[in-house]
Amino acid sequence: MPMNKGKDTGRRALIVEDDEGVRRSLQLLLHWRGYDVRSYAAADLLLASDDINGADVLIADYRLPDATGFDVLLALQQRGWTGRSVLITAFPSDELVATAKKIGFDAILEKPLRQQELAIALAAERPPYNPECRRNDDRSSKGSKLVRLERDHEERSSSRT
Repeated sequence: MPMNKGKDTGRRALIVEDDEGVRRSLQLLLHWRGYDVRSYAAADLLLASDDINGADVLIADYRLPDATGFDVLLALQQRGWTGRSVLITAFPSDELVATAKKIGFDAILEKPLRQQELAIALAAERPPYNPECRRNDDRSSKGSKLVRLERDHEERSSSRT
């Protein structure tokens, strides 16, 4: 993904993360990559806003003060939202990954976040296999913490039509 240094690309991102430092870091990083960013400290604030319309990307923390990231994505889906979704968590588990996949998250990132992993997760299509990006079941490796879900772009597209 090219570095746009704040140049407007017409893409909009929604962030819901209760940790102010993480939220602000994500906001700055996405702005630098050309996104128009709206960020929220709680799910109810995001869901009460008009910013949902036109958003291309959702980045949601799993543990929020008033809901889970699952709740946020499900509420957006009920409103017809079909953008790319990324779940971030400090506590990944096989059960969490399976549930996130079932709900429709495109990627899960483990905290602390890495810029390259976020760029891959936000890509419009699944990138080619990268041996540096280890799957979740290879947690003992010192490779990337990116957990990529096993659902290809065509399957995601066909389920949203």
